[in-house]
Amino acid sequence: MMTSACATQHQQAAINETRQMTSAGVDSLTDAEAGAIAHKLNDGEIELARIAVSNATNPAVRDFAQMMITDHTNANAMLEREGYAAAPNSAVNALDAATNHMKTMLNGANGPGFDRAYISGQIDMHTNALSMVSKNLAPSAQDPKLRTILSDMRRTVEMHLQRAKDLQNQIGR
Repeated sequence: MMTSACATQHQQAAINETRQMTSAGVDSLTDAEAGAIAHKLNDGEIELARIAVSNATNPAVRDFAQMMITDHTNANAMLEREGYAAAPNSAVNALDAATNHMKTMLNGANGPGFDRAYISGQIDMHTNALSMVSKNLAPSAQDPKLRTILSDMRRTVEMHLQRAKDLQNQIGR
């Protein structure tokens, strides 16, 4: 079975792409690019959570996955209201690859192993998302509404990360 390390490597590639996009200066990442990356982060979480809602054996893991769907769908709705949607760029493409690898890994797991794989992947993905939002997306945002959305997103990702860590302690690694 594939490990979450493959998905994490692809997500790290997305972080690296985002850093390259901002390497000429914080303002080199446009609001449209930052919004598209944030939207794609949410899309990936929603896709993976849908698999977990169907396949998780632990009710707490299913509840966590449902929270991912709700919170990340709400975040995308806020982005879309302000005109920010997923749009192709190198970081978005790398995030797609990370999500696809994680989906492949989850599709090969079942039972308690699925629950552990999903939560482990969530810890990795939320750790990387927190870094990307905090270090690249939020600092580059010029639109005050986008800044507010990204600030709210950062707090939500921090909460999700802590909840995933708590779940991992409950269900094991």
